[in-house]
Amino acid sequence: MFIRAMMAGCVGLAREGGASSILLDAEYHWIHGRMPARQASALVLELADGHRLGVTGYTHLQETVGALLDVCDYGCPQAYAFWNPQQSHWSHGAGSEPGAPQRRATREWGHRPMVMALAAYWLARPARRGLPPMTQREAWDVSLAAALEAGPLGIGVWSLKWLRKWRGHEERMTLVRALSEVV
Repeated sequence: MFIRAMMAGCVGLAREGGASSILLDAEYHWIHGRMPARQASALVLELADGHRLGVTGYTHLQETVGALLDVCDYGCPQAYAFWNPQQSHWSHGAGSEPGAPQRRATREWGHRPMVMALAAYWLARPARRGLPPMTQREAWDVSLAAALEAGPLGIGVWSLKWLRKWRGHEERMTLVRALSEVV
């Protein structure tokens, strides 16, 4: 059974590496799994061998992910707001402006302790549909401020690959300093 094998691997790695928790990524296959979500979540908790558990998933909290969140110590909603240059709109957060996915995540995930995950990619927006342009830094600042309003345990950033692409060392270091003040 997949859940048993997954948890055996996660627990083994956590034990060997001295990890403080196991973060489960509950996206498509968890949402559409064959086992009822409450039963699968109970099995995950049983197999965690006392390790702290977290779950990450889409901003909109699906019922199946909510069942897993209920047995976890914390949630990590992927509260990403990024400008999709291929589609010319804000993506992932119901096509919303920066700040909106973070507020939605707070409403839907906020009954549990949270680590809010933010996107570090495609943040700059060109002037479109009567909206003024938004720089990468402006979009980041709005998303971070909205995330901090939730009082999270911490802030996660997806991903280091994208963070390395931020223009200039000083801009990256400003972001890193801001995040270090949060954690």
